[in-house]
Amino acid sequence: MKNVSGIKSMNKMTEKFNRKECIDNIAKTLGYQTLEEFPHYDTIINGFLKILEPEEIENIRDYLLAD
Repeated sequence: MKNVSGIKSMNKMTEKFNRKECIDNIAKTLGYQTLEEFPHYDTIINGFLKILEPEEIENIRDYLLAD
């Protein structure tokens, strides 16, 4: 999300995305009923890691490490 929006740092992403629309979309994506504020980027990553199958995580790792 950070790279697509041209934001340079993860902390800046959290600051910029701390709007109702973004918060509601992230809550839905992570399976939460509601969120009060945009979660820390580690929380978002951990949320996605919980729902991915181990094979998917391995494929992502292999893709990122490929030259």
